[in-house]
Amino acid sequence: MNREQVQKRAVTTLMVSGALSSLGYVAVVATVGLLASEMLGSDLWAGLPSAAATIGTALVAAPLALLSKRQGRRRAISSGYLVAILGALLLLFAGQRNMFWLLIVAMGLFGFGRASSLQARFAAADVAEEHHRAGAIALVVWVGTVGAVAGPPIARWANSVGVDSGMADWVSPAFVGLMGAAGAALVVSRWLRPDPLEYAG
Repeated sequence: MNREQVQKRAVTTLMVSGALSSLGYVAVVATVGLLASEMLGSDLWAGLPSAAATIGTALVAAPLALLSKRQGRRRAISSGYLVAILGALLLLFAGQRNMFWLLIVAMGLFGFGRASSLQARFAAADVAEEHHRAGAIALVVWVGTVGAVAGPPIARWANSVGVDSGMADWVSPAFVGLMGAAGAALVVSRWLRPDPLEYAG
């Protein structure tokens, strides 16, 4: 592949994975406060799970960047999504078992996926010519808003399906987060080849 082909493949891959991860992340974050309120019977601490996700994102940003430098973008970005999958699974368990402390831990891990999504923006610029870098980053950022817009309505639909199936209220949107992170991890692992950072030297 020449440089232009590598760049086109990388941006397309990152756009698809970004849309999936954004969809899943927003679906969970938009509803986890409602889940927390149901679990606690109060709105007082309902913001803690979302805060935990933000903290998880912040804490892993530097380690993911270091992993990128050592082992490439593909390994780093997919690793964050894989941890987010674990977070979504724990979120499902915590919601069904009414374990608020585990919900906080789960959201902290789920925030790793957001860190991967943010790092993907920079991966889009690794191979780009200098005058095309801003445009490449903008494409990846823009497509993430598509997932963000679709996330809340899909979360409401998932909740309705989950409640009808016997799940606790506002737990089933975690399935959307799980599928979004899993889809993003699969897309990056399979198609972010050659690794843009390694190709750029």
